Amino acid sequence: MKRGIVKNRLFGRAAAVLGLAAGAALVAVPASADADDITNATTTWEWVYDEGGAIEDAFAFYPGLAADGGDIWGWTGDAFDTFLYEVGLSTPDDSDGVDAYDFVAVSDTRVDGGVSTIVSEAALSLYDSTADDFFDYTVRMTLTIEGSYARWDVEVVADVPSADTERVLDTMVLAIGGELGSDSSTVYETVGADALVSHDEDGYDPIVAYDLVGDVDSIEAYDGDDEPWFYFGLDADPSAAVIVSLLDYAPCGRDAAIAAQLAAAPTLADTFGQDLRPDATDACASVDAAETVDAGTEFAQFLALTITEEAIDGWLEHEVPDWFYPEVALVDGPAGVEVELVEDDVTGDPYVALGGTVAAAGTYEVTAVLYLTDGTESGLPYFLSIPLTVVEPVVVEEEPVAEPSEEATEEIADETDAVDDTVETDEAVLAETGFESGLAGTVAVLMLGLGAAAVVTARRRA
Repeated sequence: MKRGIVKNRLFGRAAAVLGLAAGAALVAVPASADADDITNATTTWEWVYDEGGAIEDAFAFYPGLAADGGDIWGWTGDAFDTFLYEVGLSTPDDSDGVDAYDFVAVSDTRVDGGVSTIVSEAALSLYDSTADDFFDYTVRMTLTIEGSYARWDVEVVADVPSADTERVLDTMVLAIGGELGSDSSTVYETVGADALVSHDEDGYDPIVAYDLVGDVDSIEAYDGDDEPWFYFGLDADPSAAVIVSLLDYAPCGRDAAIAAQLAAAPTLADTFGQDLRPDATDACASVDAAETVDAGTEFAQFLALTITEEAIDGWLEHEVPDWFYPEVALVDGPAGVEVELVEDDVTGDPYVALGGTVAAAGTYEVTAVLYLTDGTESGLPYFLSIPLTVVEPVVVEEEPVAEPSEEATEEIADETDAVDDTVETDEAVLAETGFESGLAGTVAVLMLGLGAAAVVTARRRA
């Protein structure tokens, strides 16, 4: 017998969490969103300015993902200490730069859970020795935020285009710089000449992937330095773009998250806008395989849940108050499927109850999330993957009943006529004696007729 989890205690190997100090914060992130924040399905972009494409910070956040419809805080935060914060232009003759606050807002469209676009402009001036004159340029910054991605498109145009300004643009280098939240523990891993990944060696900052679009001249990103710079040549096209994606991770899933971002970095432009969440990994938690089920048929299965020691340590390190308990919620799967966290009455072992009714046959992946909650605040998720195969039910066809031959049909008719004659005689007798058969008599007549037919059919088969 299995039942719902007891709210005030943790199950099985996770029981050690009860010994944690009460009153500690569940996750070290802001308690509420500000009006300048942009909140998407997996990431909250914090303090997004309308000038210069500056984002002050970002953290992992999953609104509405909990079983009760509440929010789940992720593991990571402090992605930035303002990113991007500076843009520079340089030629063999001169250089000039502006920080984010030198930009003037042009337009601002913010859509939580959708596409947000913020445009601003800044003015720069560069001296040209050939013309012996200064030329003015406008840098247009377009910040686009969607899902777990942000993209900064930078375009440089001459205020008064001419052959001279076109010549100068051909020699110009655009520099874009930002500051990460990982400080001196920043580690970089490059992927080719125009992509890289950064992560925080000692803390809980998101894994950041970068994809540089344009004529990449060079990248300045050194371990221990949280201020990367990206340089683009403008000779072929006076524009460039920096794209980033942020990926949350639990300590037990760190290596998997880094590997995923390294694989994704070179093609962020193609995947832009997705909502990224950590992949399910056996290093954190896993669920036994589900059995095949029939389409259109209600089912219920109890799948053993395994939580690794490293995963439990991850919860312990966050000093979660002892009134928090584990819960499971459905993240994704076919319509009609539900999940619930239960335990064995005798052993206390945890199970994921998987059940419901799936209408269409197919191979599905059910994604669930295991997290801690006190019924109000929830966080520190581990994601689970449950493959589910649904097949069309097997239809057992009944053997057809042989139709009686013409001779048998004639014999049945003769037998039935004989029975009718007998019934008429009986009815006459009943009338003379004053008894009426009523419903019982009708049933008897039907039974006699069916019996005669069965006898004739049996005879013919014999």
